[in-house]
Amino acid sequence: MQVDIIKKIVKKKTKVNLDDPKTNTNRIRRNVTARKLYFKLVKDHTNLSLEQIGKTLKPKKHHATVLHNTRAAADHRYVSTYRIHT
Repeated sequence: MQVDIIKKIVKKKTKVNLDDPKTNTNRIRRNVTARKLYFKLVKDHTNLSLEQIGKTLKPKKHHATVLHNTRAAADHRYVSTYRIHT
């Protein structure tokens, strides 16, 4: 599955534009939740490394940030709501 498709899905579900650098730098809960969901879905549905996943957003995210967010997303109930059926 392509990263752009996952971005569109996350945008549709959360109303957060992950292509906007301003959105990806602030810590508003809605934006943080969207990024967590995005990282988790990309990790689960692509073969990209953590570093490559971090580079798909602007500004780029460090691989440790991606790892932290995917682990945190796995602990939350909202991830199961957004399963992608391929």
